[in-house]
Amino acid sequence: MSKLEEYVKYVEEELKNFFEFIVAEKHSFYLCEDGTCFDVVGFRAGILSTGDAVFLEYADNREYAESYGCVEDGDWYFIDEMTKEELLQSLIDEIKGCTSEFTTQLLNR
Repeated sequence: MSKLEEYVKYVEEELKNFFEFIVAEKHSFYLCEDGTCFDVVGFRAGILSTGDAVFLEYADNREYAESYGCVEDGDWYFIDEMTKEELLQSLIDEIKGCTSEFTTQLLNR
């Protein structure tokens, strides 16, 4: 397993402690209490990036996520610059800024 795969797997499993994970016919994603959806994406270094990175993709609601997936990109986090735990905290902080107050309270527990 590559470092990128290891980081993505770790983050995905930890986020399941806070959010419902939906496996729809075409797409899988996390569902926030306010209806916002997101997915965790690992991206290998190449033309668009100088290093392996993890980022979130968002959808405004479950119906859109089920039909088209989560397509709006969040911030990129380069895994050579942080530990798995730091990556998880950075993603949680980003989710807090993109979702409702209820979701923020859930993540603050």
